[in-house]
Amino acid sequence: MSIKLYSFIEQKTEKWQDQYRFKCADGSYKYVLDRGFLLKDEEGRAVRMIGAIQDITKQKEEEQRLKLLETVITQTKDSVIITEANLNEGKIPKTVYVNPSFSVMSGYNSEEIIGKSPDIFMGQNANNLEYDKLITAIKNKEECQVETICYKKNKEEYWVSFSMLPVNDSEGELSHWVSIQRDITEEKKQEVEKEQLIRELTQNNKDLQQFSYITSHNLRAPLSNLTGLLNLIEDIPVENQELKEILDGFNKSTHLLNETISDLVKVIVIKDNPSIQKEDVQLKEAFENVFCQLDFLIGLHKPIIKIDFEKAPFLNTNKAYLESILLNLLTNAIKYKSEKHRSKILISANKVDDDVILTFKDNGIGIDLSRNKDKVFGLYQRFHDHPDSKGLGLYLVKSQVETMGGTISIESEVNIGTTFTLTFKNK
Repeated sequence: MSIKLYSFIEQKTEKWQDQYRFKCADGSYKYVLDRGFLLKDEEGRAVRMIGAIQDITKQKEEEQRLKLLETVITQTKDSVIITEANLNEGKIPKTVYVNPSFSVMSGYNSEEIIGKSPDIFMGQNANNLEYDKLITAIKNKEECQVETICYKKNKEEYWVSFSMLPVNDSEGELSHWVSIQRDITEEKKQEVEKEQLIRELTQNNKDLQQFSYITSHNLRAPLSNLTGLLNLIEDIPVENQELKEILDGFNKSTHLLNETISDLVKVIVIKDNPSIQKEDVQLKEAFENVFCQLDFLIGLHKPIIKIDFEKAPFLNTNKAYLESILLNLLTNAIKYKSEKHRSKILISANKVDDDVILTFKDNGIGIDLSRNKDKVFGLYQRFHDHPDSKGLGLYLVKSQVETMGGTISIESEVNIGTTFTLTFKNK
């Protein structure tokens, strides 16, 4: 600025004006526009300069703001269209500006659309109801959000979501409309695929449920007959040792099949009845019922079982489901014991805020979670070669826990032991 000023004083330039920052008395800065002219003596020498300084800080700030907005509009990936204020013969107002992303999205360059109504996008598959909603919003000078099919320059269809925003001038009068448009074709495709997948999964679920009902029902009768016949055979002495072993194996397989079908029926009941009745259940009483059912197994393996329910003696839950969960977990803890040491099982309950946390800890053979963590609670997942293992117990446990609004997690190490943590809302 100084170079320009002294060049003017030395009369190397005829006019002088400049914009610069001016430091005020309070230390702040303002942008100013400075103009000056020279007074000369009879010999043409500059003797005085008269000038005027104008505060243009607000104009500068507005320029910077507009430059920033222009950068945003030109660089954004969304299509931006600015139109006139009034309808064009009942159609969308004429276009006065489009950003580069508009050309990328539609295939039209700015010269082909400016001065025309964006109605050129409307086609046979466009949503007429959405279009009418847009026209009504423009008439009422209201903001509007629309989703419809549009057409590119090459007649290719694409889904677009766009908002129409009114812009008012300094006097509050409508001056323009700004439309921000986004191509949502891929999202729409994913929506359709998702809906189709949901329909297929729902139908498959119904088919599987029906299959399970039919299978369990149709197997019940012949299985009952087999069980009855095997009970009769038990009263008949069998001299042939080989035949006796065959009958024992047949008897064992029949009972195992019967248990499997019973477990499947339980799963079906759980999945078919997500809403269950709850009551305040005394944990100690529930465990006593389970111990009675496992009296033979406990007497056979003689595990050390420690129970601690003092911190949370009651749980608001479904008693039948709770006893089924306890039965499965305790049975597993006893069956999958280590041969290297005596089996120890610790069962405790704690209360944390409104939650009751049940913990089952044993020192059994454990599970390799690095290989099987995602399969632990799966249907028909077996992790050991135990002859009685069906791969249904933990799946049933998880189903019952979640039906009661709880969660279950597992920690386990091979030859170290397993800990199950069950969390329930006690309401």
